[in-house]
Amino acid sequence: MNWPLVIVFALTFLSVLIGHMSRECFAMVLCRQLKIQFKEDAGFSSVMLGVLDTAYFFSYAVGLFICGFVEDKLDPKKIVACGLAVSGGALVSISAMGSAGVRQAWLYVPLFLVNGFSQATIFPGTSAIMGKFFTNERVRGKVFGAWGTCVPLGNIVGAMVTAFMQQTLEASWQHILLVIAVLLAATGSALLFLLPTFRVTMIQSTGRSDSDEGTAEPKGSYCQTLLLPGYASLRVLLYAACYGFQKMTHQGLTMWIPFFFEERFHQTEVLAGSLEMVYEIGGLLGVVIMGAICDWTGYRASVVGTVMLLMLPLLYVFMLPSPGAIWFYFIIVLCTGFGTSGASNFLSSVIPVDLAQSSPHAGEVLGTIVGFIDGCGSLGAALGEVVVSSIQIGTLADRSWDDVFTFIMSILALSSLFLIPRMIIEGREQPPTPAREVELSKQ
Repeated sequence: MNWPLVIVFALTFLSVLIGHMSRECFAMVLCRQLKIQFKEDAGFSSVMLGVLDTAYFFSYAVGLFICGFVEDKLDPKKIVACGLAVSGGALVSISAMGSAGVRQAWLYVPLFLVNGFSQATIFPGTSAIMGKFFTNERVRGKVFGAWGTCVPLGNIVGAMVTAFMQQTLEASWQHILLVIAVLLAATGSALLFLLPTFRVTMIQSTGRSDSDEGTAEPKGSYCQTLLLPGYASLRVLLYAACYGFQKMTHQGLTMWIPFFFEERFHQTEVLAGSLEMVYEIGGLLGVVIMGAICDWTGYRASVVGTVMLLMLPLLYVFMLPSPGAIWFYFIIVLCTGFGTSGASNFLSSVIPVDLAQSSPHAGEVLGTIVGFIDGCGSLGAALGEVVVSSIQIGTLADRSWDDVFTFIMSILALSSLFLIPRMIIEGREQPPTPAREVELSKQ
């Protein structure tokens, strides 16, 4: 077993998992309980409270575009470790201000901005690290598919940890944020001191292990970095547009599935929250299985695009009358998570690595590509949150959710359209050395 690669996989996986766990706790605890305190104690309007969310999402989206590029130029290990520590420091400051009774919402805005920007260092940086160590294209889907489970797993763990501390330990939101801050700082320290340096052992596409002192720094500006040979730049733009609309679908479902079952079928908050967790479990399974299928067939866009199109009739089921059995919806939500959340995680983890390999500086543009694609996804998610909220508020009076799911289905179909050019090309050309051919050749 190649222990340096195991350590790289484990530490980067843990970094993203803890990052998403902290974001889930931050959303569940802070964005609900702290806002209630503001409304009750200081009488702030919903518009002012919405500035906090906007500040966080805006700084996170902008940070993705910037941090990915910077992490390709500098050492991503140090930047990610610093981002984890700064994010923990922001949470400590928010917790301290809450304990001190600070009720001026505008004082929290800078901390939300800092937290969002520092969180943006994690995913592009860890993806760049993984791309430097794991370059065997025959198993890339399996490796990065398994690695991509850190996102839904972090959301699941975050929800469970928050619920346990709130309900069992009866901890205050300030104490919960302190615990998360300690975990962020500890993970950053482990990454900084335990991750192997960039005198790395990389798995080459030939299957050989090779020591490398590292290549020269990538030259050029942000736009020049994205200008890859041939049609690769167009592929980056198409995948970024696809991910932007797909993340809008994923975010809409993540936000509104619990409220949908509470409002339309009068389910308890606990059961509705369980369905949200089932959705994340479906996404976890989806990214692993899609990665394995892509390696076996040699196709990427065709597999993801087909799965996304198959989700359209499944989403239509939410618009039909209830069959009366809640277990039916557990199956539907699991399958929906498989196709939408799984595709989202696949597009953000596996696809950028493929795109980076088309560059002569493959390991030195990955962070920029990941940051660009994920940044477009974050902008799409933020826009989708606003649009879906507006639609849902307009239809809440008559308890009609059909407009919400019609919008989500339309956006998912639009997202699939951006994959069609690549699906056509994959259908005309034989993909390079798919895993199934390698297996047959050995028999």
